[in-house]
Amino acid sequence: LTSMASALAQLEGLSRLQEMREAAAPLGRGAAESAPEEEPTPTSLECRQALSESRANAVAAQAAVEGAIRRVTGILCQASDGSRTRGRGGDAKLKEALHRHGRLVLESLKHRLRA
Repeated sequence: LTSMASALAQLEGLSRLQEMREAAAPLGRGAAESAPEEEPTPTSLECRQALSESRANAVAAQAAVEGAIRRVTGILCQASDGSRTRGRGGDAKLKEALHRHGRLVLESLKHRLRA
């Protein structure tokens, strides 16, 4: 969860940087209005590349978190009688709480990634 949150924070920061660069461009010459024949500057190319890499890192972190949550679901817990079960023992409650927490945090982070 931490790696996904970190990757999203970096992506959001780079996105803001790009927005600031576009806002600082002379009027009528923002990224959306730039003439197609204009060559991108080295800085704009570097920023686009960093945004692309950051987005890929965030998507990879999301996949890793989703995989970890699936693995938690498959854990067999030890019941009070010592048998392995997916039942309602204390370990099972902890597993369910961890799964629920992971899903809730993942959902909130997914909304940030889509933005």
